[in-house]
Amino acid sequence: MTFRSHGISELQEKLPGNSPLDEKLDLLYRTNTLKKEMAIGFKWMVNQIPEGRQQLKMLSHYINANNVSVISLERDNLIRHCFSLFDARQRHLRGVSVHHEVHTSEKEIKDEIMWTITMKDWSHCMRWFDRMEKIRGELLSYIEPENILRIKYKDLCSTETEELSKLQSFLGIGEFRKSQVVHEQVKMHKSNLSRLVKNWNEVYPEMMEIYQGLPIEQWAIEAECQRA
Repeated sequence: MTFRSHGISELQEKLPGNSPLDEKLDLLYRTNTLKKEMAIGFKWMVNQIPEGRQQLKMLSHYINANNVSVISLERDNLIRHCFSLFDARQRHLRGVSVHHEVHTSEKEIKDEIMWTITMKDWSHCMRWFDRMEKIRGELLSYIEPENILRIKYKDLCSTETEELSKLQSFLGIGEFRKSQVVHEQVKMHKSNLSRLVKNWNEVYPEMMEIYQGLPIEQWAIEAECQRA
């Protein structure tokens, strides 16, 4: 089975920006250059999900009508998620992409860059992710259950073999040994957030007070993936 990847920019080059959603998705699923045995997949980041009930229903209708398989990768640790987002933006402003370090050895990737992140920034990010998760939940509610596989990021790290088996079964692809899985990327930001955020001691008490009921202390101490 052959896999091809497409960038969203390719769609924008081939179709006007106001083209219907189904025409844009058809470029991925119905191009004449693909062989029947090919599988076509793409990653849709949570912040790229269209907002508005009409848009969500249009997307879900296309998914249901074309029997598209949807894998929803969900990350519970919101403060780690927010830190990763802030870090990526700061690196982008400095012309540094974390993806450029894909072939760098773990020893060379250090959790030494410390940012000052205000409570206003944390609160804005937490509210934003909460809103995005509600949109994701609404979209999934419109899709046929048999077309959805929901996976927790932490489970994909802690029980990798089991989660990969679920993926294989869901996608209907043959089994493969774990030794065949090649990890090209190295996990970053594994340190305690007190080592990554300069003003952590200032924002931590306020965060504990505002987000009571969330495991803020545990989230701050441990990243979901501890392996390289």
